[in-house]
Amino acid sequence: MEYRMITSYEEWDAYFDEFAELYMLCFNQPMDKEEVIWRYFKSPYNDVVACFVIDEGKLVANYSVSPSYLYKNGQVIKAAQSLNTMTHPNYMGKGLFVEAASRVYSYLAEHGYNLVWGFPNYISNRTFITKLDWNDIMVVPTLEITLDRVQHFVSENVIEDNQLCLDYTSCLKNNEEIQVYKTNEFLRWRYSLHPHINYKIFAYSEDEKNATSRIICKEYKNILNIVDYTINNQNELEELIKHTLSYAKMMNKESLTMWSKLGDEMHIMMERYGAKNITPVTYFGCVCFDKALEEEFSISKNWMIHMSDDNVY
Repeated sequence: MEYRMITSYEEWDAYFDEFAELYMLCFNQPMDKEEVIWRYFKSPYNDVVACFVIDEGKLVANYSVSPSYLYKNGQVIKAAQSLNTMTHPNYMGKGLFVEAASRVYSYLAEHGYNLVWGFPNYISNRTFITKLDWNDIMVVPTLEITLDRVQHFVSENVIEDNQLCLDYTSCLKNNEEIQVYKTNEFLRWRYSLHPHINYKIFAYSEDEKNATSRIICKEYKNILNIVDYTINNQNELEELIKHTLSYAKMMNKESLTMWSKLGDEMHIMMERYGAKNITPVTYFGCVCFDKALEEEFSISKNWMIHMSDDNVY
């Protein structure tokens, strides 16, 4: 059994057909090469980090991460997001995932990464906690509001900016919550350059150059998901929410969903419209290589997590 660290496009591409085959076997859905290239090789960060497990020349397991830095109090924290975890059914129970992940974590720690964060599913969560030293931070419920009471609303300060032409620098608030570091470059890569999903981006702007607040949405069947938001103040929140709800109603959606923790301004605002927590519930955790961060980063109230921070959105 060979554990091969993959740190370049050329190394990954040589195994792409086998990677796609293994993905279909594990998740029962196709793997699009364009999306792999976008996710792993076109992000604002240059690092590619994965461990492919090879047996008799065949890819039988994989663990990979994507650089995704965090931000807190104006400080940028070098971090990576845990992504694809796959093991061929014939190789289950042999510890391949744990060994591959351990090798990835050693590589990251040696290259200045402070932690890995992500969203384990109900199958892998136990292994992350018991064998990979993860901190089980929280479960994230889905906040839902039905749209039967929503009325039409338009704000002259809310701009549709799907190509992210505005400057979103002021949306990087220097607050105490840990959040994904979303520069203008990151936002354009994550949303306007996604190869398959068309995101709807509403920005609050008084000068048509700078955005001070934003809401980013994704349509899914009869639901509009708010996958990302940053709010500057209560007035901008009010106008953005009313505009977004009105848009969802206009598109004949039945409900609007998001992730928003208790006590957050958005959560309180949505409760005014009758929002409540429902399933699905998503696991969230991290493993810290810098142990000085561990206590603070293991407390759920210290984080601000949005739907699109999970790559499935």
